[in-house]
Amino acid sequence: MSRNEFQRSVRVSIIKRATKSLPSGFSYVCCERCGMDARGRFVVDHIDPDALQIDKSRTLTAEEGQVLCDPCNKVKTAQDVINIAKAKRIEARHLGDRDPRTAKIAQRPKVPRSSSKLDSIRVLGSALKRQGFIPAKEAAE
Repeated sequence: MSRNEFQRSVRVSIIKRATKSLPSGFSYVCCERCGMDARGRFVVDHIDPDALQIDKSRTLTAEEGQVLCDPCNKVKTAQDVINIAKAKRIEARHLGDRDPRTAKIAQRPKVPRSSSKLDSIRVLGSALKRQGFIPAKEAAE
C-alpha cells in the first residue's frame, strides 16, 4: 500500500492558507494546530492519517491537509500510530485472526511417569484382568 501524497499545487495552497502577513509586509508560515510561527521547519500533513483512508486512488484536496510545526507533528504522528495500530487489530479480529500471544494452544495432558497411585492402579488393573473382570486385549488379526 503506497502513501497518497499531496500534489505540488495542493501543497502550495495549504501553505498559502497557513501564511500570515504582518502590516510591515513580512509574512511567515504559521502552524495550523498551535498557531505558532513554524520558523521554516514545518510539515504539510494529512488531517486524517493516510493509512486509515480506504480509497487511495482519489486526489487529495487542500481541505484534507494542514501545516504543522515539528513539535505538533511529533505529537500528531504518535497519536496516529496508536490509532492505525488499533484499526489494524480491529480489522484482523474482524477477519478472524487472533493474537498469537493470547491464543490458547491445545496441549496433551501430562501423565505422571510413576507414582504410588499410578502403580496401585496398574496392579489393581492387572489383578482384575487375571480374575476375568476385565477382558484381555484380543490379538491383532
